[in-house]
Amino acid sequence: MRRHAFTLIELLVVIGVVAVLLGILAPSLARLRVSAYESKTLAQLRDLGVTIEIYLQSSRDTYPWRTPGEPYFFAPPGTMTGSISTSDDPWALRYLWPVLMHQTAPWSEHYLSWMGSRPSLGDNRLPWQGDGVGSPQYPAYEYSNSFVGDPSCWMPSGRAIVRPIRQPSVRFPSAKVLMFDASRSYLPIAFLEDARRGVLLADGSAALHHDSDATSPVENRLRPSFGASIYHDTQAGVLGRDF
Repeated sequence: MRRHAFTLIELLVVIGVVAVLLGILAPSLARLRVSAYESKTLAQLRDLGVTIEIYLQSSRDTYPWRTPGEPYFFAPPGTMTGSISTSDDPWALRYLWPVLMHQTAPWSEHYLSWMGSRPSLGDNRLPWQGDGVGSPQYPAYEYSNSFVGDPSCWMPSGRAIVRPIRQPSVRFPSAKVLMFDASRSYLPIAFLEDARRGVLLADGSAALHHDSDATSPVENRLRPSFGASIYHDTQAGVLGRDF
């Protein structure tokens, strides 16, 4: 008996069919991967909501706050390697909020989840140790500036100051973003334009929203040169709503 061998034409046909199938399936597989990461993001944001609730209970219902000029040591207590800095910028708390979470949520157990879907560092280095020269890997989830300034910062009049914000001050907790996934590093470029963003609302719930559905931001009177950013610069701050 003669063995049947593929001819060149048959081989090209098979390659062509496989290429067509891959072209059809690739977008669906990419979408499934994005959906998986979105589910992971929602789970991490819900956990963050629990962490913030515990923090509020231990701080007399006051949201995370750091006095401007007070040093930041970006590493867990007892850790010899980390970065330390002093900043007069109260809005830096948007990415430095972990320094206030040591007692509520130990970094060794929680920090990797705060990084969202960003890749972890190699060489057995921990995220807050960064690249080994003092540059830590900051969390993917940002803390809204609305919880650092008086609502008048985003209103045409009133005393624009930075101050601690208490939980009862939030007028629409189910519509006010407390934290959000600033990086969405898991998204392929093709999905960026129409992708949803994971947000943690002040009532502790997590959701996925399109940025285009968010309330238009307004200028922060204390930092006009930075422009207005959604979720950070909500009109009337914690008295306003993002959706």
